[in-house]
Amino acid sequence: MKYIQYAVPKRETRNASGKAKNDVYDIALSSGFKPSYRPSRRRIIRIVQQFFTMYKFIGRKTIFVQYGSVSGPFMKLLRLVSKKSFKIALIHDLLSIQGINGYGKNRDEELKKEIRLLNMFDVIIVHNKKMDELVKKFGYKGSTVIVYLFDYLHNPQTPVTRKEYSGSIVFAGNLRKSGFVSELNKIEKYSFNIYGEETGKDFSGMPNVHYKGSLPSDKIVYQMEGDYGLVWDGDSVNACTGATGEYLLYNNPHKLALYMAGGIPVITWKKAAVAEFVEKNNVGITVDSLLDLQNIDLKENYALMKNNVLRIKRDIAEGKLIKKAIKSAMDLRRGE
Repeated sequence: MKYIQYAVPKRETRNASGKAKNDVYDIALSSGFKPSYRPSRRRIIRIVQQFFTMYKFIGRKTIFVQYGSVSGPFMKLLRLVSKKSFKIALIHDLLSIQGINGYGKNRDEELKKEIRLLNMFDVIIVHNKKMDELVKKFGYKGSTVIVYLFDYLHNPQTPVTRKEYSGSIVFAGNLRKSGFVSELNKIEKYSFNIYGEETGKDFSGMPNVHYKGSLPSDKIVYQMEGDYGLVWDGDSVNACTGATGEYLLYNNPHKLALYMAGGIPVITWKKAAVAEFVEKNNVGITVDSLLDLQNIDLKENYALMKNNVLRIKRDIAEGKLIKKAIKSAMDLRRGE
């Protein structure tokens, strides 16, 4: 097996991380990377499977790994057995700065440790220029490829739920870490449709906020309701604050791909790493604060932005962006 990917279990998680990993798995497969094993539904069996299939990574091979989906001990074991291989990693998240589960408290030191582990890879596929600059600053020595936007595999011919323009904004995400949604009533000019797993958040007394429940990733792309998609995180509508909010300085949230797949422009933080993509491709607007929306006419240039989104939608529906990034990474070996 010349081209091999570290297999990941495919499952519906009703959030961005699960959909992203499932799609990358399929795109890598279509790019020639056979899975290292067939993951069991039972975690304990998957642990055994990973241990007993490590021999497949020995020798001169090209290996593809979804970084963030393989546990630390198996990453270290992979580093030992794959020394002669050409290794590519696509980064889903940099855990050291993500700000979840205690990470991010000593960001610089944690990031240095994480980069030392990433140095086992010859090429890493990063989200954007900001992430590219960050990993190099903290010691990554290999080559990098920038993907700019994740794909979102779906059928572009399937109709989506859309009504006439109504000035509504959709937010789909992890509501547990999205404290700002409790302040959306401050933006009285527009209404918000919220999608995510029930967390006990109380939206009563917020007439412009409507909780729509949780939908599977293969359905929400067609059924979400809103004229714009909101790419925001953290504790406040004033700015993307807190550890999870500041992570937007480097991260490409998968919800950006979801909104593109849904055919709608986006609203995001002006300092977010994805802001450059949004502005360059004219697929939405960027703001310093969500309170700025009070003075913005979202209907202005809406048709033009929507047409730009639909052009991108066709590419991400087929997995073209990640496939191109994987090919660029593989070409770096051919150029050795």
